[in-house]
Amino acid sequence: MLSHRRSHWLLWVAGLIAVGGLITMVWSLREPSVTAVQFDTATVNHDEAGKARVLVRGRGLHAGLQALLVPDQLGAEAKLWRPVLDNTMYQLATDGRLAVASTAEHRLITLDVTAGKTIEILGGVQLLPRRTSASDFSINCMALVGSKALVGRSNVGLIMIDVANPTAPREVDRIENLGTFSDIGSAGGEAYVVSRTSGLLAVTVEGERLRSRQVPGSQGAWRLAVEGGRLVTTSLKGLLTLYELDPQGGIQPVGKLQLPQDIRDLTICRETLYLCSANGQLLGFSLAHWPRLVPSGQLNLQGRPMRLEAAPEENRLFCTLVSKGIAVVDISRADAPQQAGLIPMHKLATTLQVKNGRLFWAGIAGLQIAPLAELENLPPAPETLHPFEQHQGKVQLLPWRNKVFVYNESGLFQLPDHGGDSSPSGQEFRTEEPFLVLPTPVGLRLHGIRKGLPETAAAAEVPIYDPDSDKVTPANLIRSATWHAGRLFVLTTTTLQIFDGNSAGATALVGEHRFARATGAMAWVGSGLVMVTSHNMEFSGFEVIDVSNPATPRVVARYAIPKHQWVVGDIDDILIDGTRLFMSRSRLGVEVFDLSDPVAPKLMQRIDTPGYAGKLSLDKGLLVVSDQDEGVFMIDVTGKFGLPVGSYRLPTIAAEVLNYNDRIFITTSGGGVMHFPAPRRLVPEMVAADGEMELFIPAGMPPGRYSLILYDGENNAEFPVILQ
Repeated sequence: MLSHRRSHWLLWVAGLIAVGGLITMVWSLREPSVTAVQFDTATVNHDEAGKARVLVRGRGLHAGLQALLVPDQLGAEAKLWRPVLDNTMYQLATDGRLAVASTAEHRLITLDVTAGKTIEILGGVQLLPRRTSASDFSINCMALVGSKALVGRSNVGLIMIDVANPTAPREVDRIENLGTFSDIGSAGGEAYVVSRTSGLLAVTVEGERLRSRQVPGSQGAWRLAVEGGRLVTTSLKGLLTLYELDPQGGIQPVGKLQLPQDIRDLTICRETLYLCSANGQLLGFSLAHWPRLVPSGQLNLQGRPMRLEAAPEENRLFCTLVSKGIAVVDISRADAPQQAGLIPMHKLATTLQVKNGRLFWAGIAGLQIAPLAELENLPPAPETLHPFEQHQGKVQLLPWRNKVFVYNESGLFQLPDHGGDSSPSGQEFRTEEPFLVLPTPVGLRLHGIRKGLPETAAAAEVPIYDPDSDKVTPANLIRSATWHAGRLFVLTTTTLQIFDGNSAGATALVGEHRFARATGAMAWVGSGLVMVTSHNMEFSGFEVIDVSNPATPRVVARYAIPKHQWVVGDIDDILIDGTRLFMSRSRLGVEVFDLSDPVAPKLMQRIDTPGYAGKLSLDKGLLVVSDQDEGVFMIDVTGKFGLPVGSYRLPTIAAEVLNYNDRIFITTSGGGVMHFPAPRRLVPEMVAADGEMELFIPAGMPPGRYSLILYDGENNAEFPVILQ
């Protein structure tokens, strides 16, 4: 019986092996092995006619490869914004060897940051329970005074941590109920702390005891700078107060100065007081006639400053700029500061310190350290345009007949021309309608079209009312609006409203469609079909709505995203190109749908991106996707299926992105607009043979550093190239 069972078992195993072998053979026939594309060299040369070519030598080269030349905006300097420790840190203080930092888990950690050694976490102490989430207890400032760390924790107090044994830091004293902290500095063994409610405090460390005394009349102080026997505070509104310090610890006010700008930070360096203002100005004041301040120089930082730090021995200032990085300023001439470069940084640093010839900065991205010697030849900061004042709504991009416009709630602005292709293609705005529709703080405004371009001044304003409350809908609740076929279509967070209109801009509501969910984006599928994305706790996806009869709009198609994907891949943006729909899905990348039958959309393809897929733009068959820290991701959509190309790495995160007229335009979270050269396709001159391929470089490509990317949908290979 056992022998019989064993024979059956052996036959069964043999059958499985045979079937497995057959499957393997069939699979190998269906999926021939593909040799990965690899570069050995990529050499640029010129023929007798002066045409530039790049000769590629490598493995896996074949005639089906596509080529793209991508300008390198970061190059070797990219390492400067890569963290040496990627733990989130909000505040940091260091003496150049030991550092203390606060983390997102309400923990204070100690680190060995000795030059030439690997950064190491030595110890830590829990300051609040890990699950405490209230920002009311955040650490706002920190300083090292000898072997003690002083930690300003809002609504808790000033805490002293003994770090003499950095592997076992311990709390030894605290002064409670000092309000909300905003800055701390030290000089001569004393610490000076600014609390928004208590004002300026002088703090003395006596063994394991803290002593503090309040400076009368200092309420409202925001930031401070201290050096030698001089201390200066500023309020948010730019009221400077000057103090003199005596060796016995006395603090004597000696003057005040009201500036016309709001101030973000200040520092003292080489007999000059430097301040950075909310409107992006670096202001210098000579201290030669202290306590009288004499203006000595000014520089437009072209950004939104936050923190300022000095390196006196290097004649350098470092200033964090929101959405851009750290500006490096040459102050060798105090009367003429000059920006010497930019450390590109995607996530804002909350702390800057210079110690022992190194720059330390920390924030959400973690801890980063750069020797000052590496900051000598940084690339210049990208040209940034700030067309609108801050806090006036999100800035968006609009391509229109070889021009690029930007707009927000406050206005419409045409960007200067940059000499691109005279015949762009793709998702530019072309319309025969009489109006361009844009948001205002209380509804919409209509811009007339003259000679094919919109007028920057609005011709009319249209208030949009909430149908439930009969109150005006603010612009931040209007998702999208367009004038189409003589009608105004407005998508709010809950409703699609349709208005009849005339050439004078007068409108009358004729129909509406209510959504049971919060809406997102809107796009036209055809002349009478509009697509709207929406989501709630029960549904996430898009609907196609027939609006050919505006009085009775109706849903003709609905596509639901699987619920298990909602957390990682909700819809961010949609773009329709003919019969294809491109949809960005955050961590899930980009999805491509077939809209040949608009009432039956079919998912064709999903393309992953290395970051978080956001806004989309298409021009000349190249789809670009804002991809958070990874810059913008590129997808070749000239064929039926999209071919992933790779990343165009930028020195900032793109809030909005536009690929148009041989330029990549982006907006930043700070309201700025930048532009960069667009990637260019290379034409094969010689089909790959014997491991070689020759590609023609288009005329007019400027000298500089590039990345040559070869791709075919299965393989991607990248190689640095320099054009002289």
